[in-house]
Amino acid sequence: MKAIFLIAVFLNLLNSEEIRRVSIYGEDDRMNYYEADSVSKALASSTVALIKKSNLVRLNDSIYAVRNITFGSRFNLHSSEKFLNEPSVAHCSGFLSSSNTAVTAAHCFNEIKCENTFIVFDYAVKREGEMPLQISAENVFECKKIIKSEIDESDNGKDFAVLELDRKTDRTPLAVSRNFNLKENDSVFVIGYPSGLPVKITRMGSSKIRKINSNTFFTDLDTFRGNSGSPVFDEKTLKVVGIIKRGDRDFVYSSDNSSVYDPKYPQLYEPGSSYRVGQNDGFGEICVKTSVFASFLPQNDLERFLNSNPGAVRRIDERNETRPAVYNPWTDSPRVVPAIYHPAPKPNPVMEI
Repeated sequence: MKAIFLIAVFLNLLNSEEIRRVSIYGEDDRMNYYEADSVSKALASSTVALIKKSNLVRLNDSIYAVRNITFGSRFNLHSSEKFLNEPSVAHCSGFLSSSNTAVTAAHCFNEIKCENTFIVFDYAVKREGEMPLQISAENVFECKKIIKSEIDESDNGKDFAVLELDRKTDRTPLAVSRNFNLKENDSVFVIGYPSGLPVKITRMGSSKIRKINSNTFFTDLDTFRGNSGSPVFDEKTLKVVGIIKRGDRDFVYSSDNSSVYDPKYPQLYEPGSSYRVGQNDGFGEICVKTSVFASFLPQNDLERFLNSNPGAVRRIDERNETRPAVYNPWTDSPRVVPAIYHPAPKPNPVMEI
């Protein structure tokens, strides 16, 4: 049966034409929350979806309803498209940087202003087939104000915004890298809300850095419009090393024996599909380095822990039975402990317990 192991990481327990376009490189390496390992889930729980207020309806003091629009219908996509029947309401992504601040891309507010935006946690498919059509009010925050933002459209330009939330949360802020120490071909992954979908996590070892500039770097991450502001992680340290800025096309449609990319009105065409290129082809996804805005973020407990214990916490490949040592926060003296696991008996099916 699959491993019983401790969740790692935590110490102290729509439609905007301005949103940048991106695409699929090689295989589609995005997976849903329920498919991921516990470390990835823990990181995802501290990411946020930026959702226009009109896309959530308050039913009562404790519940918001998600606007009834699916990914497939919103973009008029072919029936074979991945995540076709999931809701599509977010317009950008971000991550928690302190108990009451979050980071995203500055261009996310070009058309949808801070005061018209909800900052939402736990917009995720937590069980196969169960769509997040309602969100607890405790996970919905107001964008109180933009503390700091900079935007430059060039490939090496900064594009970030630090937001103040209307109240504090007890979730664990993510750790950021204050000095960019990665090099070309180093492995990275991203967690965000592509095309307004519930949170998606890219698989372990699926993406690498292509090119590095002074303020930005290029990757082959599978991201889409809506991933803008998504945290990009160093696979080795689990620190956020950048946020998604922009990239290639999203969707391709057929028209009169030619191809049309990302039309304003996709319903006027035959159903489209994700724009795909080879793993090493295409424009690449531009990411803004966290080192260019880290001075505006306080150092948090997770960052201090990862600085003191490099390599202690790691993701696992959810397709691999091996389990690494993990960090155990639920003790009087938090420490790194070996994970306990049992390989699945073959040919018997894997049992989740």
